[in-house]
Amino acid sequence: MKKKHLHKSENKSWRGILRSTGSTMLWTMILLVLGGMYLAVSAKAAKVGRTVIDLESKHTKLQLEYDELNAAYAVLTSPDRMRILAQSMGYRDAVPADVDYIKIEEIDSLGEFIVPAPGSLRQSANPGLSPAYSETLVDALQRWFEAGIAP
Repeated sequence: MKKKHLHKSENKSWRGILRSTGSTMLWTMILLVLGGMYLAVSAKAAKVGRTVIDLESKHTKLQLEYDELNAAYAVLTSPDRMRILAQSMGYRDAVPADVDYIKIEEIDSLGEFIVPAPGSLRQSANPGLSPAYSETLVDALQRWFEAGIAP
């Protein structure tokens, strides 16, 4: 009786071994290229993410500085401080003796004040503007039907 071989690799030719090795190497290279591409994309995304975090941090610091400057400006221009500063420079409130009044006759003869009509009741708010921009849909339809033009 002949011995049965458990492994048939002894019977393989060198071409079959070369083919299987080449196939294994091809798949290994494909996996390495895909892994490299994944790492490159991940590295770019991480770099962009870090840049965004840095910019957000800078924005927060600048916003805080802006708010502090705004508060300092409000304190410097407060009415009480401005009054004290003006008084230190010689300002004083006016009294009736400091005020000169001038009577103008023409103003008294102008007559009664007439309140103008609201804008929606006026004929045309902007005469130089195309009606397409100033009229409502109802006005446009009414104008078309009065002119005998169907939309």
